[in-house]
Amino acid sequence: MERQLATALAGLTTGIYVLTVRAGEHQHGMGSSWATQVSGTPVLIMAAVDQQHVTHQMVLESRALVG
Repeated sequence: MERQLATALAGLTTGIYVLTVRAGEHQHGMGSSWATQVSGTPVLIMAAVDQQHVTHQMVLESRALVG
């Protein structure tokens, strides 16, 4: 894992994260109070997204989420 990436992942602390997603032409951001690293190779981050939130459907469509 690259040093810059390892440093960024080590910086995940408690707080509020802004998660963004793009599905087609639509873009959306939401605040989340929970995110954690689940894998180093490949780098995977897990975040909680309510199934009733518009972000959930957009993540299903795009299969990606950015924090």
